[in-house]
Amino acid sequence: MGSLPNLELAIAQRIGSRPVSRRPRHTKKRRPSSHRDASLASGGEGNLRLWLRLSLRLWLRLRVVLLLMDVLRRAVLFLVDLFLFGCC
Repeated sequence: MGSLPNLELAIAQRIGSRPVSRRPRHTKKRRPSSHRDASLASGGEGNLRLWLRLSLRLWLRLRVVLLLMDVLRRAVLFLVDLFLFGCC
């Protein structure tokens, strides 16, 4: 049975795929704890960054809605001008 991993590796190389990992699927790689400690000591910059990103996204969405409303308003005014001054 000791040759089973070698057999899987040979088959994987033969068909051009990667060998099957022996690591269980439910395990996750973890970050080093020193990185987490540094982010906690920074005074919550992550929350500020998140807030700025969300506010920027909302501001851009508002700008798109206002631009769409402006385009539709101009189209309606153009049609009204055509109907009013087109017949004269």
